[in-house]
This record gives sequence, structure tokens and C-alpha cells, in this order.
Amino acid sequence: MSVFHSISLYKKLSNHGIPKGKLIYTPIKITSYSEIKQFLNFLQPTQETQSYLKKFNLPSNFLKSHKLYLFGYILGVLIGDATKTRTSQRSMFTDHSLSQKHLTNVRFGEFFSLCVNSIGIKMWKRRDKKRGHLYQYRWTSESSPHLLYIFEKMLGMDSDKLTTYDSINAEWIKNADRELKIGFVQGVFDSDGSKIHLMGRYLRVYTYPNSEFLQYLLIDLIGDSEGIKLREIWKNGQRLKIVWIRNINNIKKLFQLPVFSHYVNSYRYQLLKAFVQATTFQKATPLLKAKIREEITQKLLRDEGYQSIAESILFSYNIRFNKDVIDTIKKHLREKDGAYSRKRNTVA
Repeated sequence: MSVFHSISLYKKLSNHGIPKGKLIYTPIKITSYSEIKQFLNFLQPTQETQSYLKKFNLPSNFLKSHKLYLFGYILGVLIGDATKTRTSQRSMFTDHSLSQKHLTNVRFGEFFSLCVNSIGIKMWKRRDKKRGHLYQYRWTSESSPHLLYIFEKMLGMDSDKLTTYDSINAEWIKNADRELKIGFVQGVFDSDGSKIHLMGRYLRVYTYPNSEFLQYLLIDLIGDSEGIKLREIWKNGQRLKIVWIRNINNIKKLFQLPVFSHYVNSYRYQLLKAFVQATTFQKATPLLKAKIREEITQKLLRDEGYQSIAESILFSYNIRFNKDVIDTIKKHLREKDGAYSRKRNTVA
């Protein structure tokens, strides 16, 4: 790599902006995937990385054999819900805050920290952060010129761009190894941008500015475009595109990929696993159907929502069903001389 077509990059800067760490030369502009691999070869994991590997029961040689996957995961989370903050014109840190609604979010934050530490940037768990009246889990990385370089040069996000509104410019990912692509997709899906709709039997991903790019990668990875569509939705007065996957066979292929990290084993990973492995309501025995109908009835009387009811039945009985099952039960309740309304008031 010619020094006339590259920039010198240090691992970190001191509090006074003085370069620290090993000097490496990196391209001013990324033109090929080979330049990404060359950059990664310069990076060495932090000492803290081994402790993160132990948390996930992973061998010490995991880093060497999964370097591309871990890096892809970092990229996916960076365009997802991770906060990116420039501390100067030459450095950046990332801050990752997650809801305490699901305990598996701890594994998500710890796995992202493992990935970041694997490329030589320290990241650690901090005290829980209060947001409004709720608390969030929180992780923070050190500020590093490497992280800013990854964000600006590899993802193509200039200083005036935000991942919430602006699409990335990273065409090189399309020519990357399959392992990096899978890591990237998992980073996006594990971030707070996807939802499994059990009633409608579809999966939606809310990567608004990067929906077309994600659609391309998903089709490329599973080799089938059937049912992987782009849909427009209204949000905050704007028409935004989302990735919409409704074909059940392709949803199964996406789980087998998998699109949610099996290392994180998040709540959504567990939910999608239960969904694709479940039996349909129509194939259940008459006795089991009657039991499920009764349980749905009681949940409706307690004003539980459709998604909540579907998740409960799915995890309890390994049964999935569509909206018509609940609608039929609600109609039956209403037809019984207003019994539905009276029972709801009694339960309340």
C-alpha cells in the first residue's frame, strides 16, 4: 500500500490528542474487500478479550477462526442501535444501552463488547443507565481513531451523516466472505430493529435507510428471493422502507442461517426458533385445541394483546396459529349475550 494513497492511523489518542499505540497505514478510500482484510490483519485483541471468551464458553482460538464474523457483527450493530460519538476530528467511541425488559440483552451487550475487544478497542460494562423512570444496561468503548476510521471509511458515514437517516456506503460488503456477511446481518437483526409477528407469520426489519442493502444480502445468503420484499410504511410523516419476509420457507432458511446470533441466544432468537419448529394449530389434537381455546379465552378476558397471547401459547404448547383463531374466539364470546363484556369487567 503506497503511503501516498494512505493515511497514518494510531490505535488511540491521549487526553491531550497525542497519538498512542502502533502506527499503521490505511487507505484514504476503501476500494476493495482485500483492503478490509489487510486492515484487520494489523489489529490485535485486547487483554480483556479472553475474559469475554470465557463468558461465552468459547475457546481461545475462536478469535482467529472467526475474525471476519466478529468484525461483520460490529458493523451491523454500529448501523443499528449503538450510539456513535466523535470525541474529536480523529477519534470516536461507541456507547451501547439496552432495555432491561429481557435478561438476554445482557448477553447481547457482552457479545458486542467481545467483538469490539477482538479488534483491539477496549469496551466494558458500566453502571446501569436511568432513562426516564426505567433503567438500561450499558456498555462503553474507549475512544479510538480505529473506530472512527471504520465508521467513516468502511461504512461511508461522513461527519454530517447519521445511521438513523442516511444509508451506508459499503458496497465492498457484497464481495466479502460469507462469514462477514452473516456477522453483519446478525448485528443488524440483534439490534433493536426487527420484530417477529406471530399472528401474521412474517418478520419485519426496520433498517430504514439500509433496507435495500439488507434485502440484497439476505437474498444473497439464502439464495432465494421469494417472500423477501420491501414495503413502505408511514413513520413520523415520512414514507420509509422496511424489509418484509413472509414466506415461511424463507423464514426457516433465515433461522438456519441464522439471522439472530446463536451465541447471543437473545429473546428474539428463541422466539424465532420456537416459531419455525412449532406445529400449526390445525394439526393439533382435538383435546389440545380445546385446551388452547380455553386458555386464549381467559387471556382475552384479561385484555392481553394478540402478540402476547401468541407468544404464550407458542412457548407453552409448541403451537403457532394465525389471527383468525383468536378472532373466532372473540366472536363466539360476543355472541353469548354480551358475556365477553361482562366477564372482562368481572376479571378487571
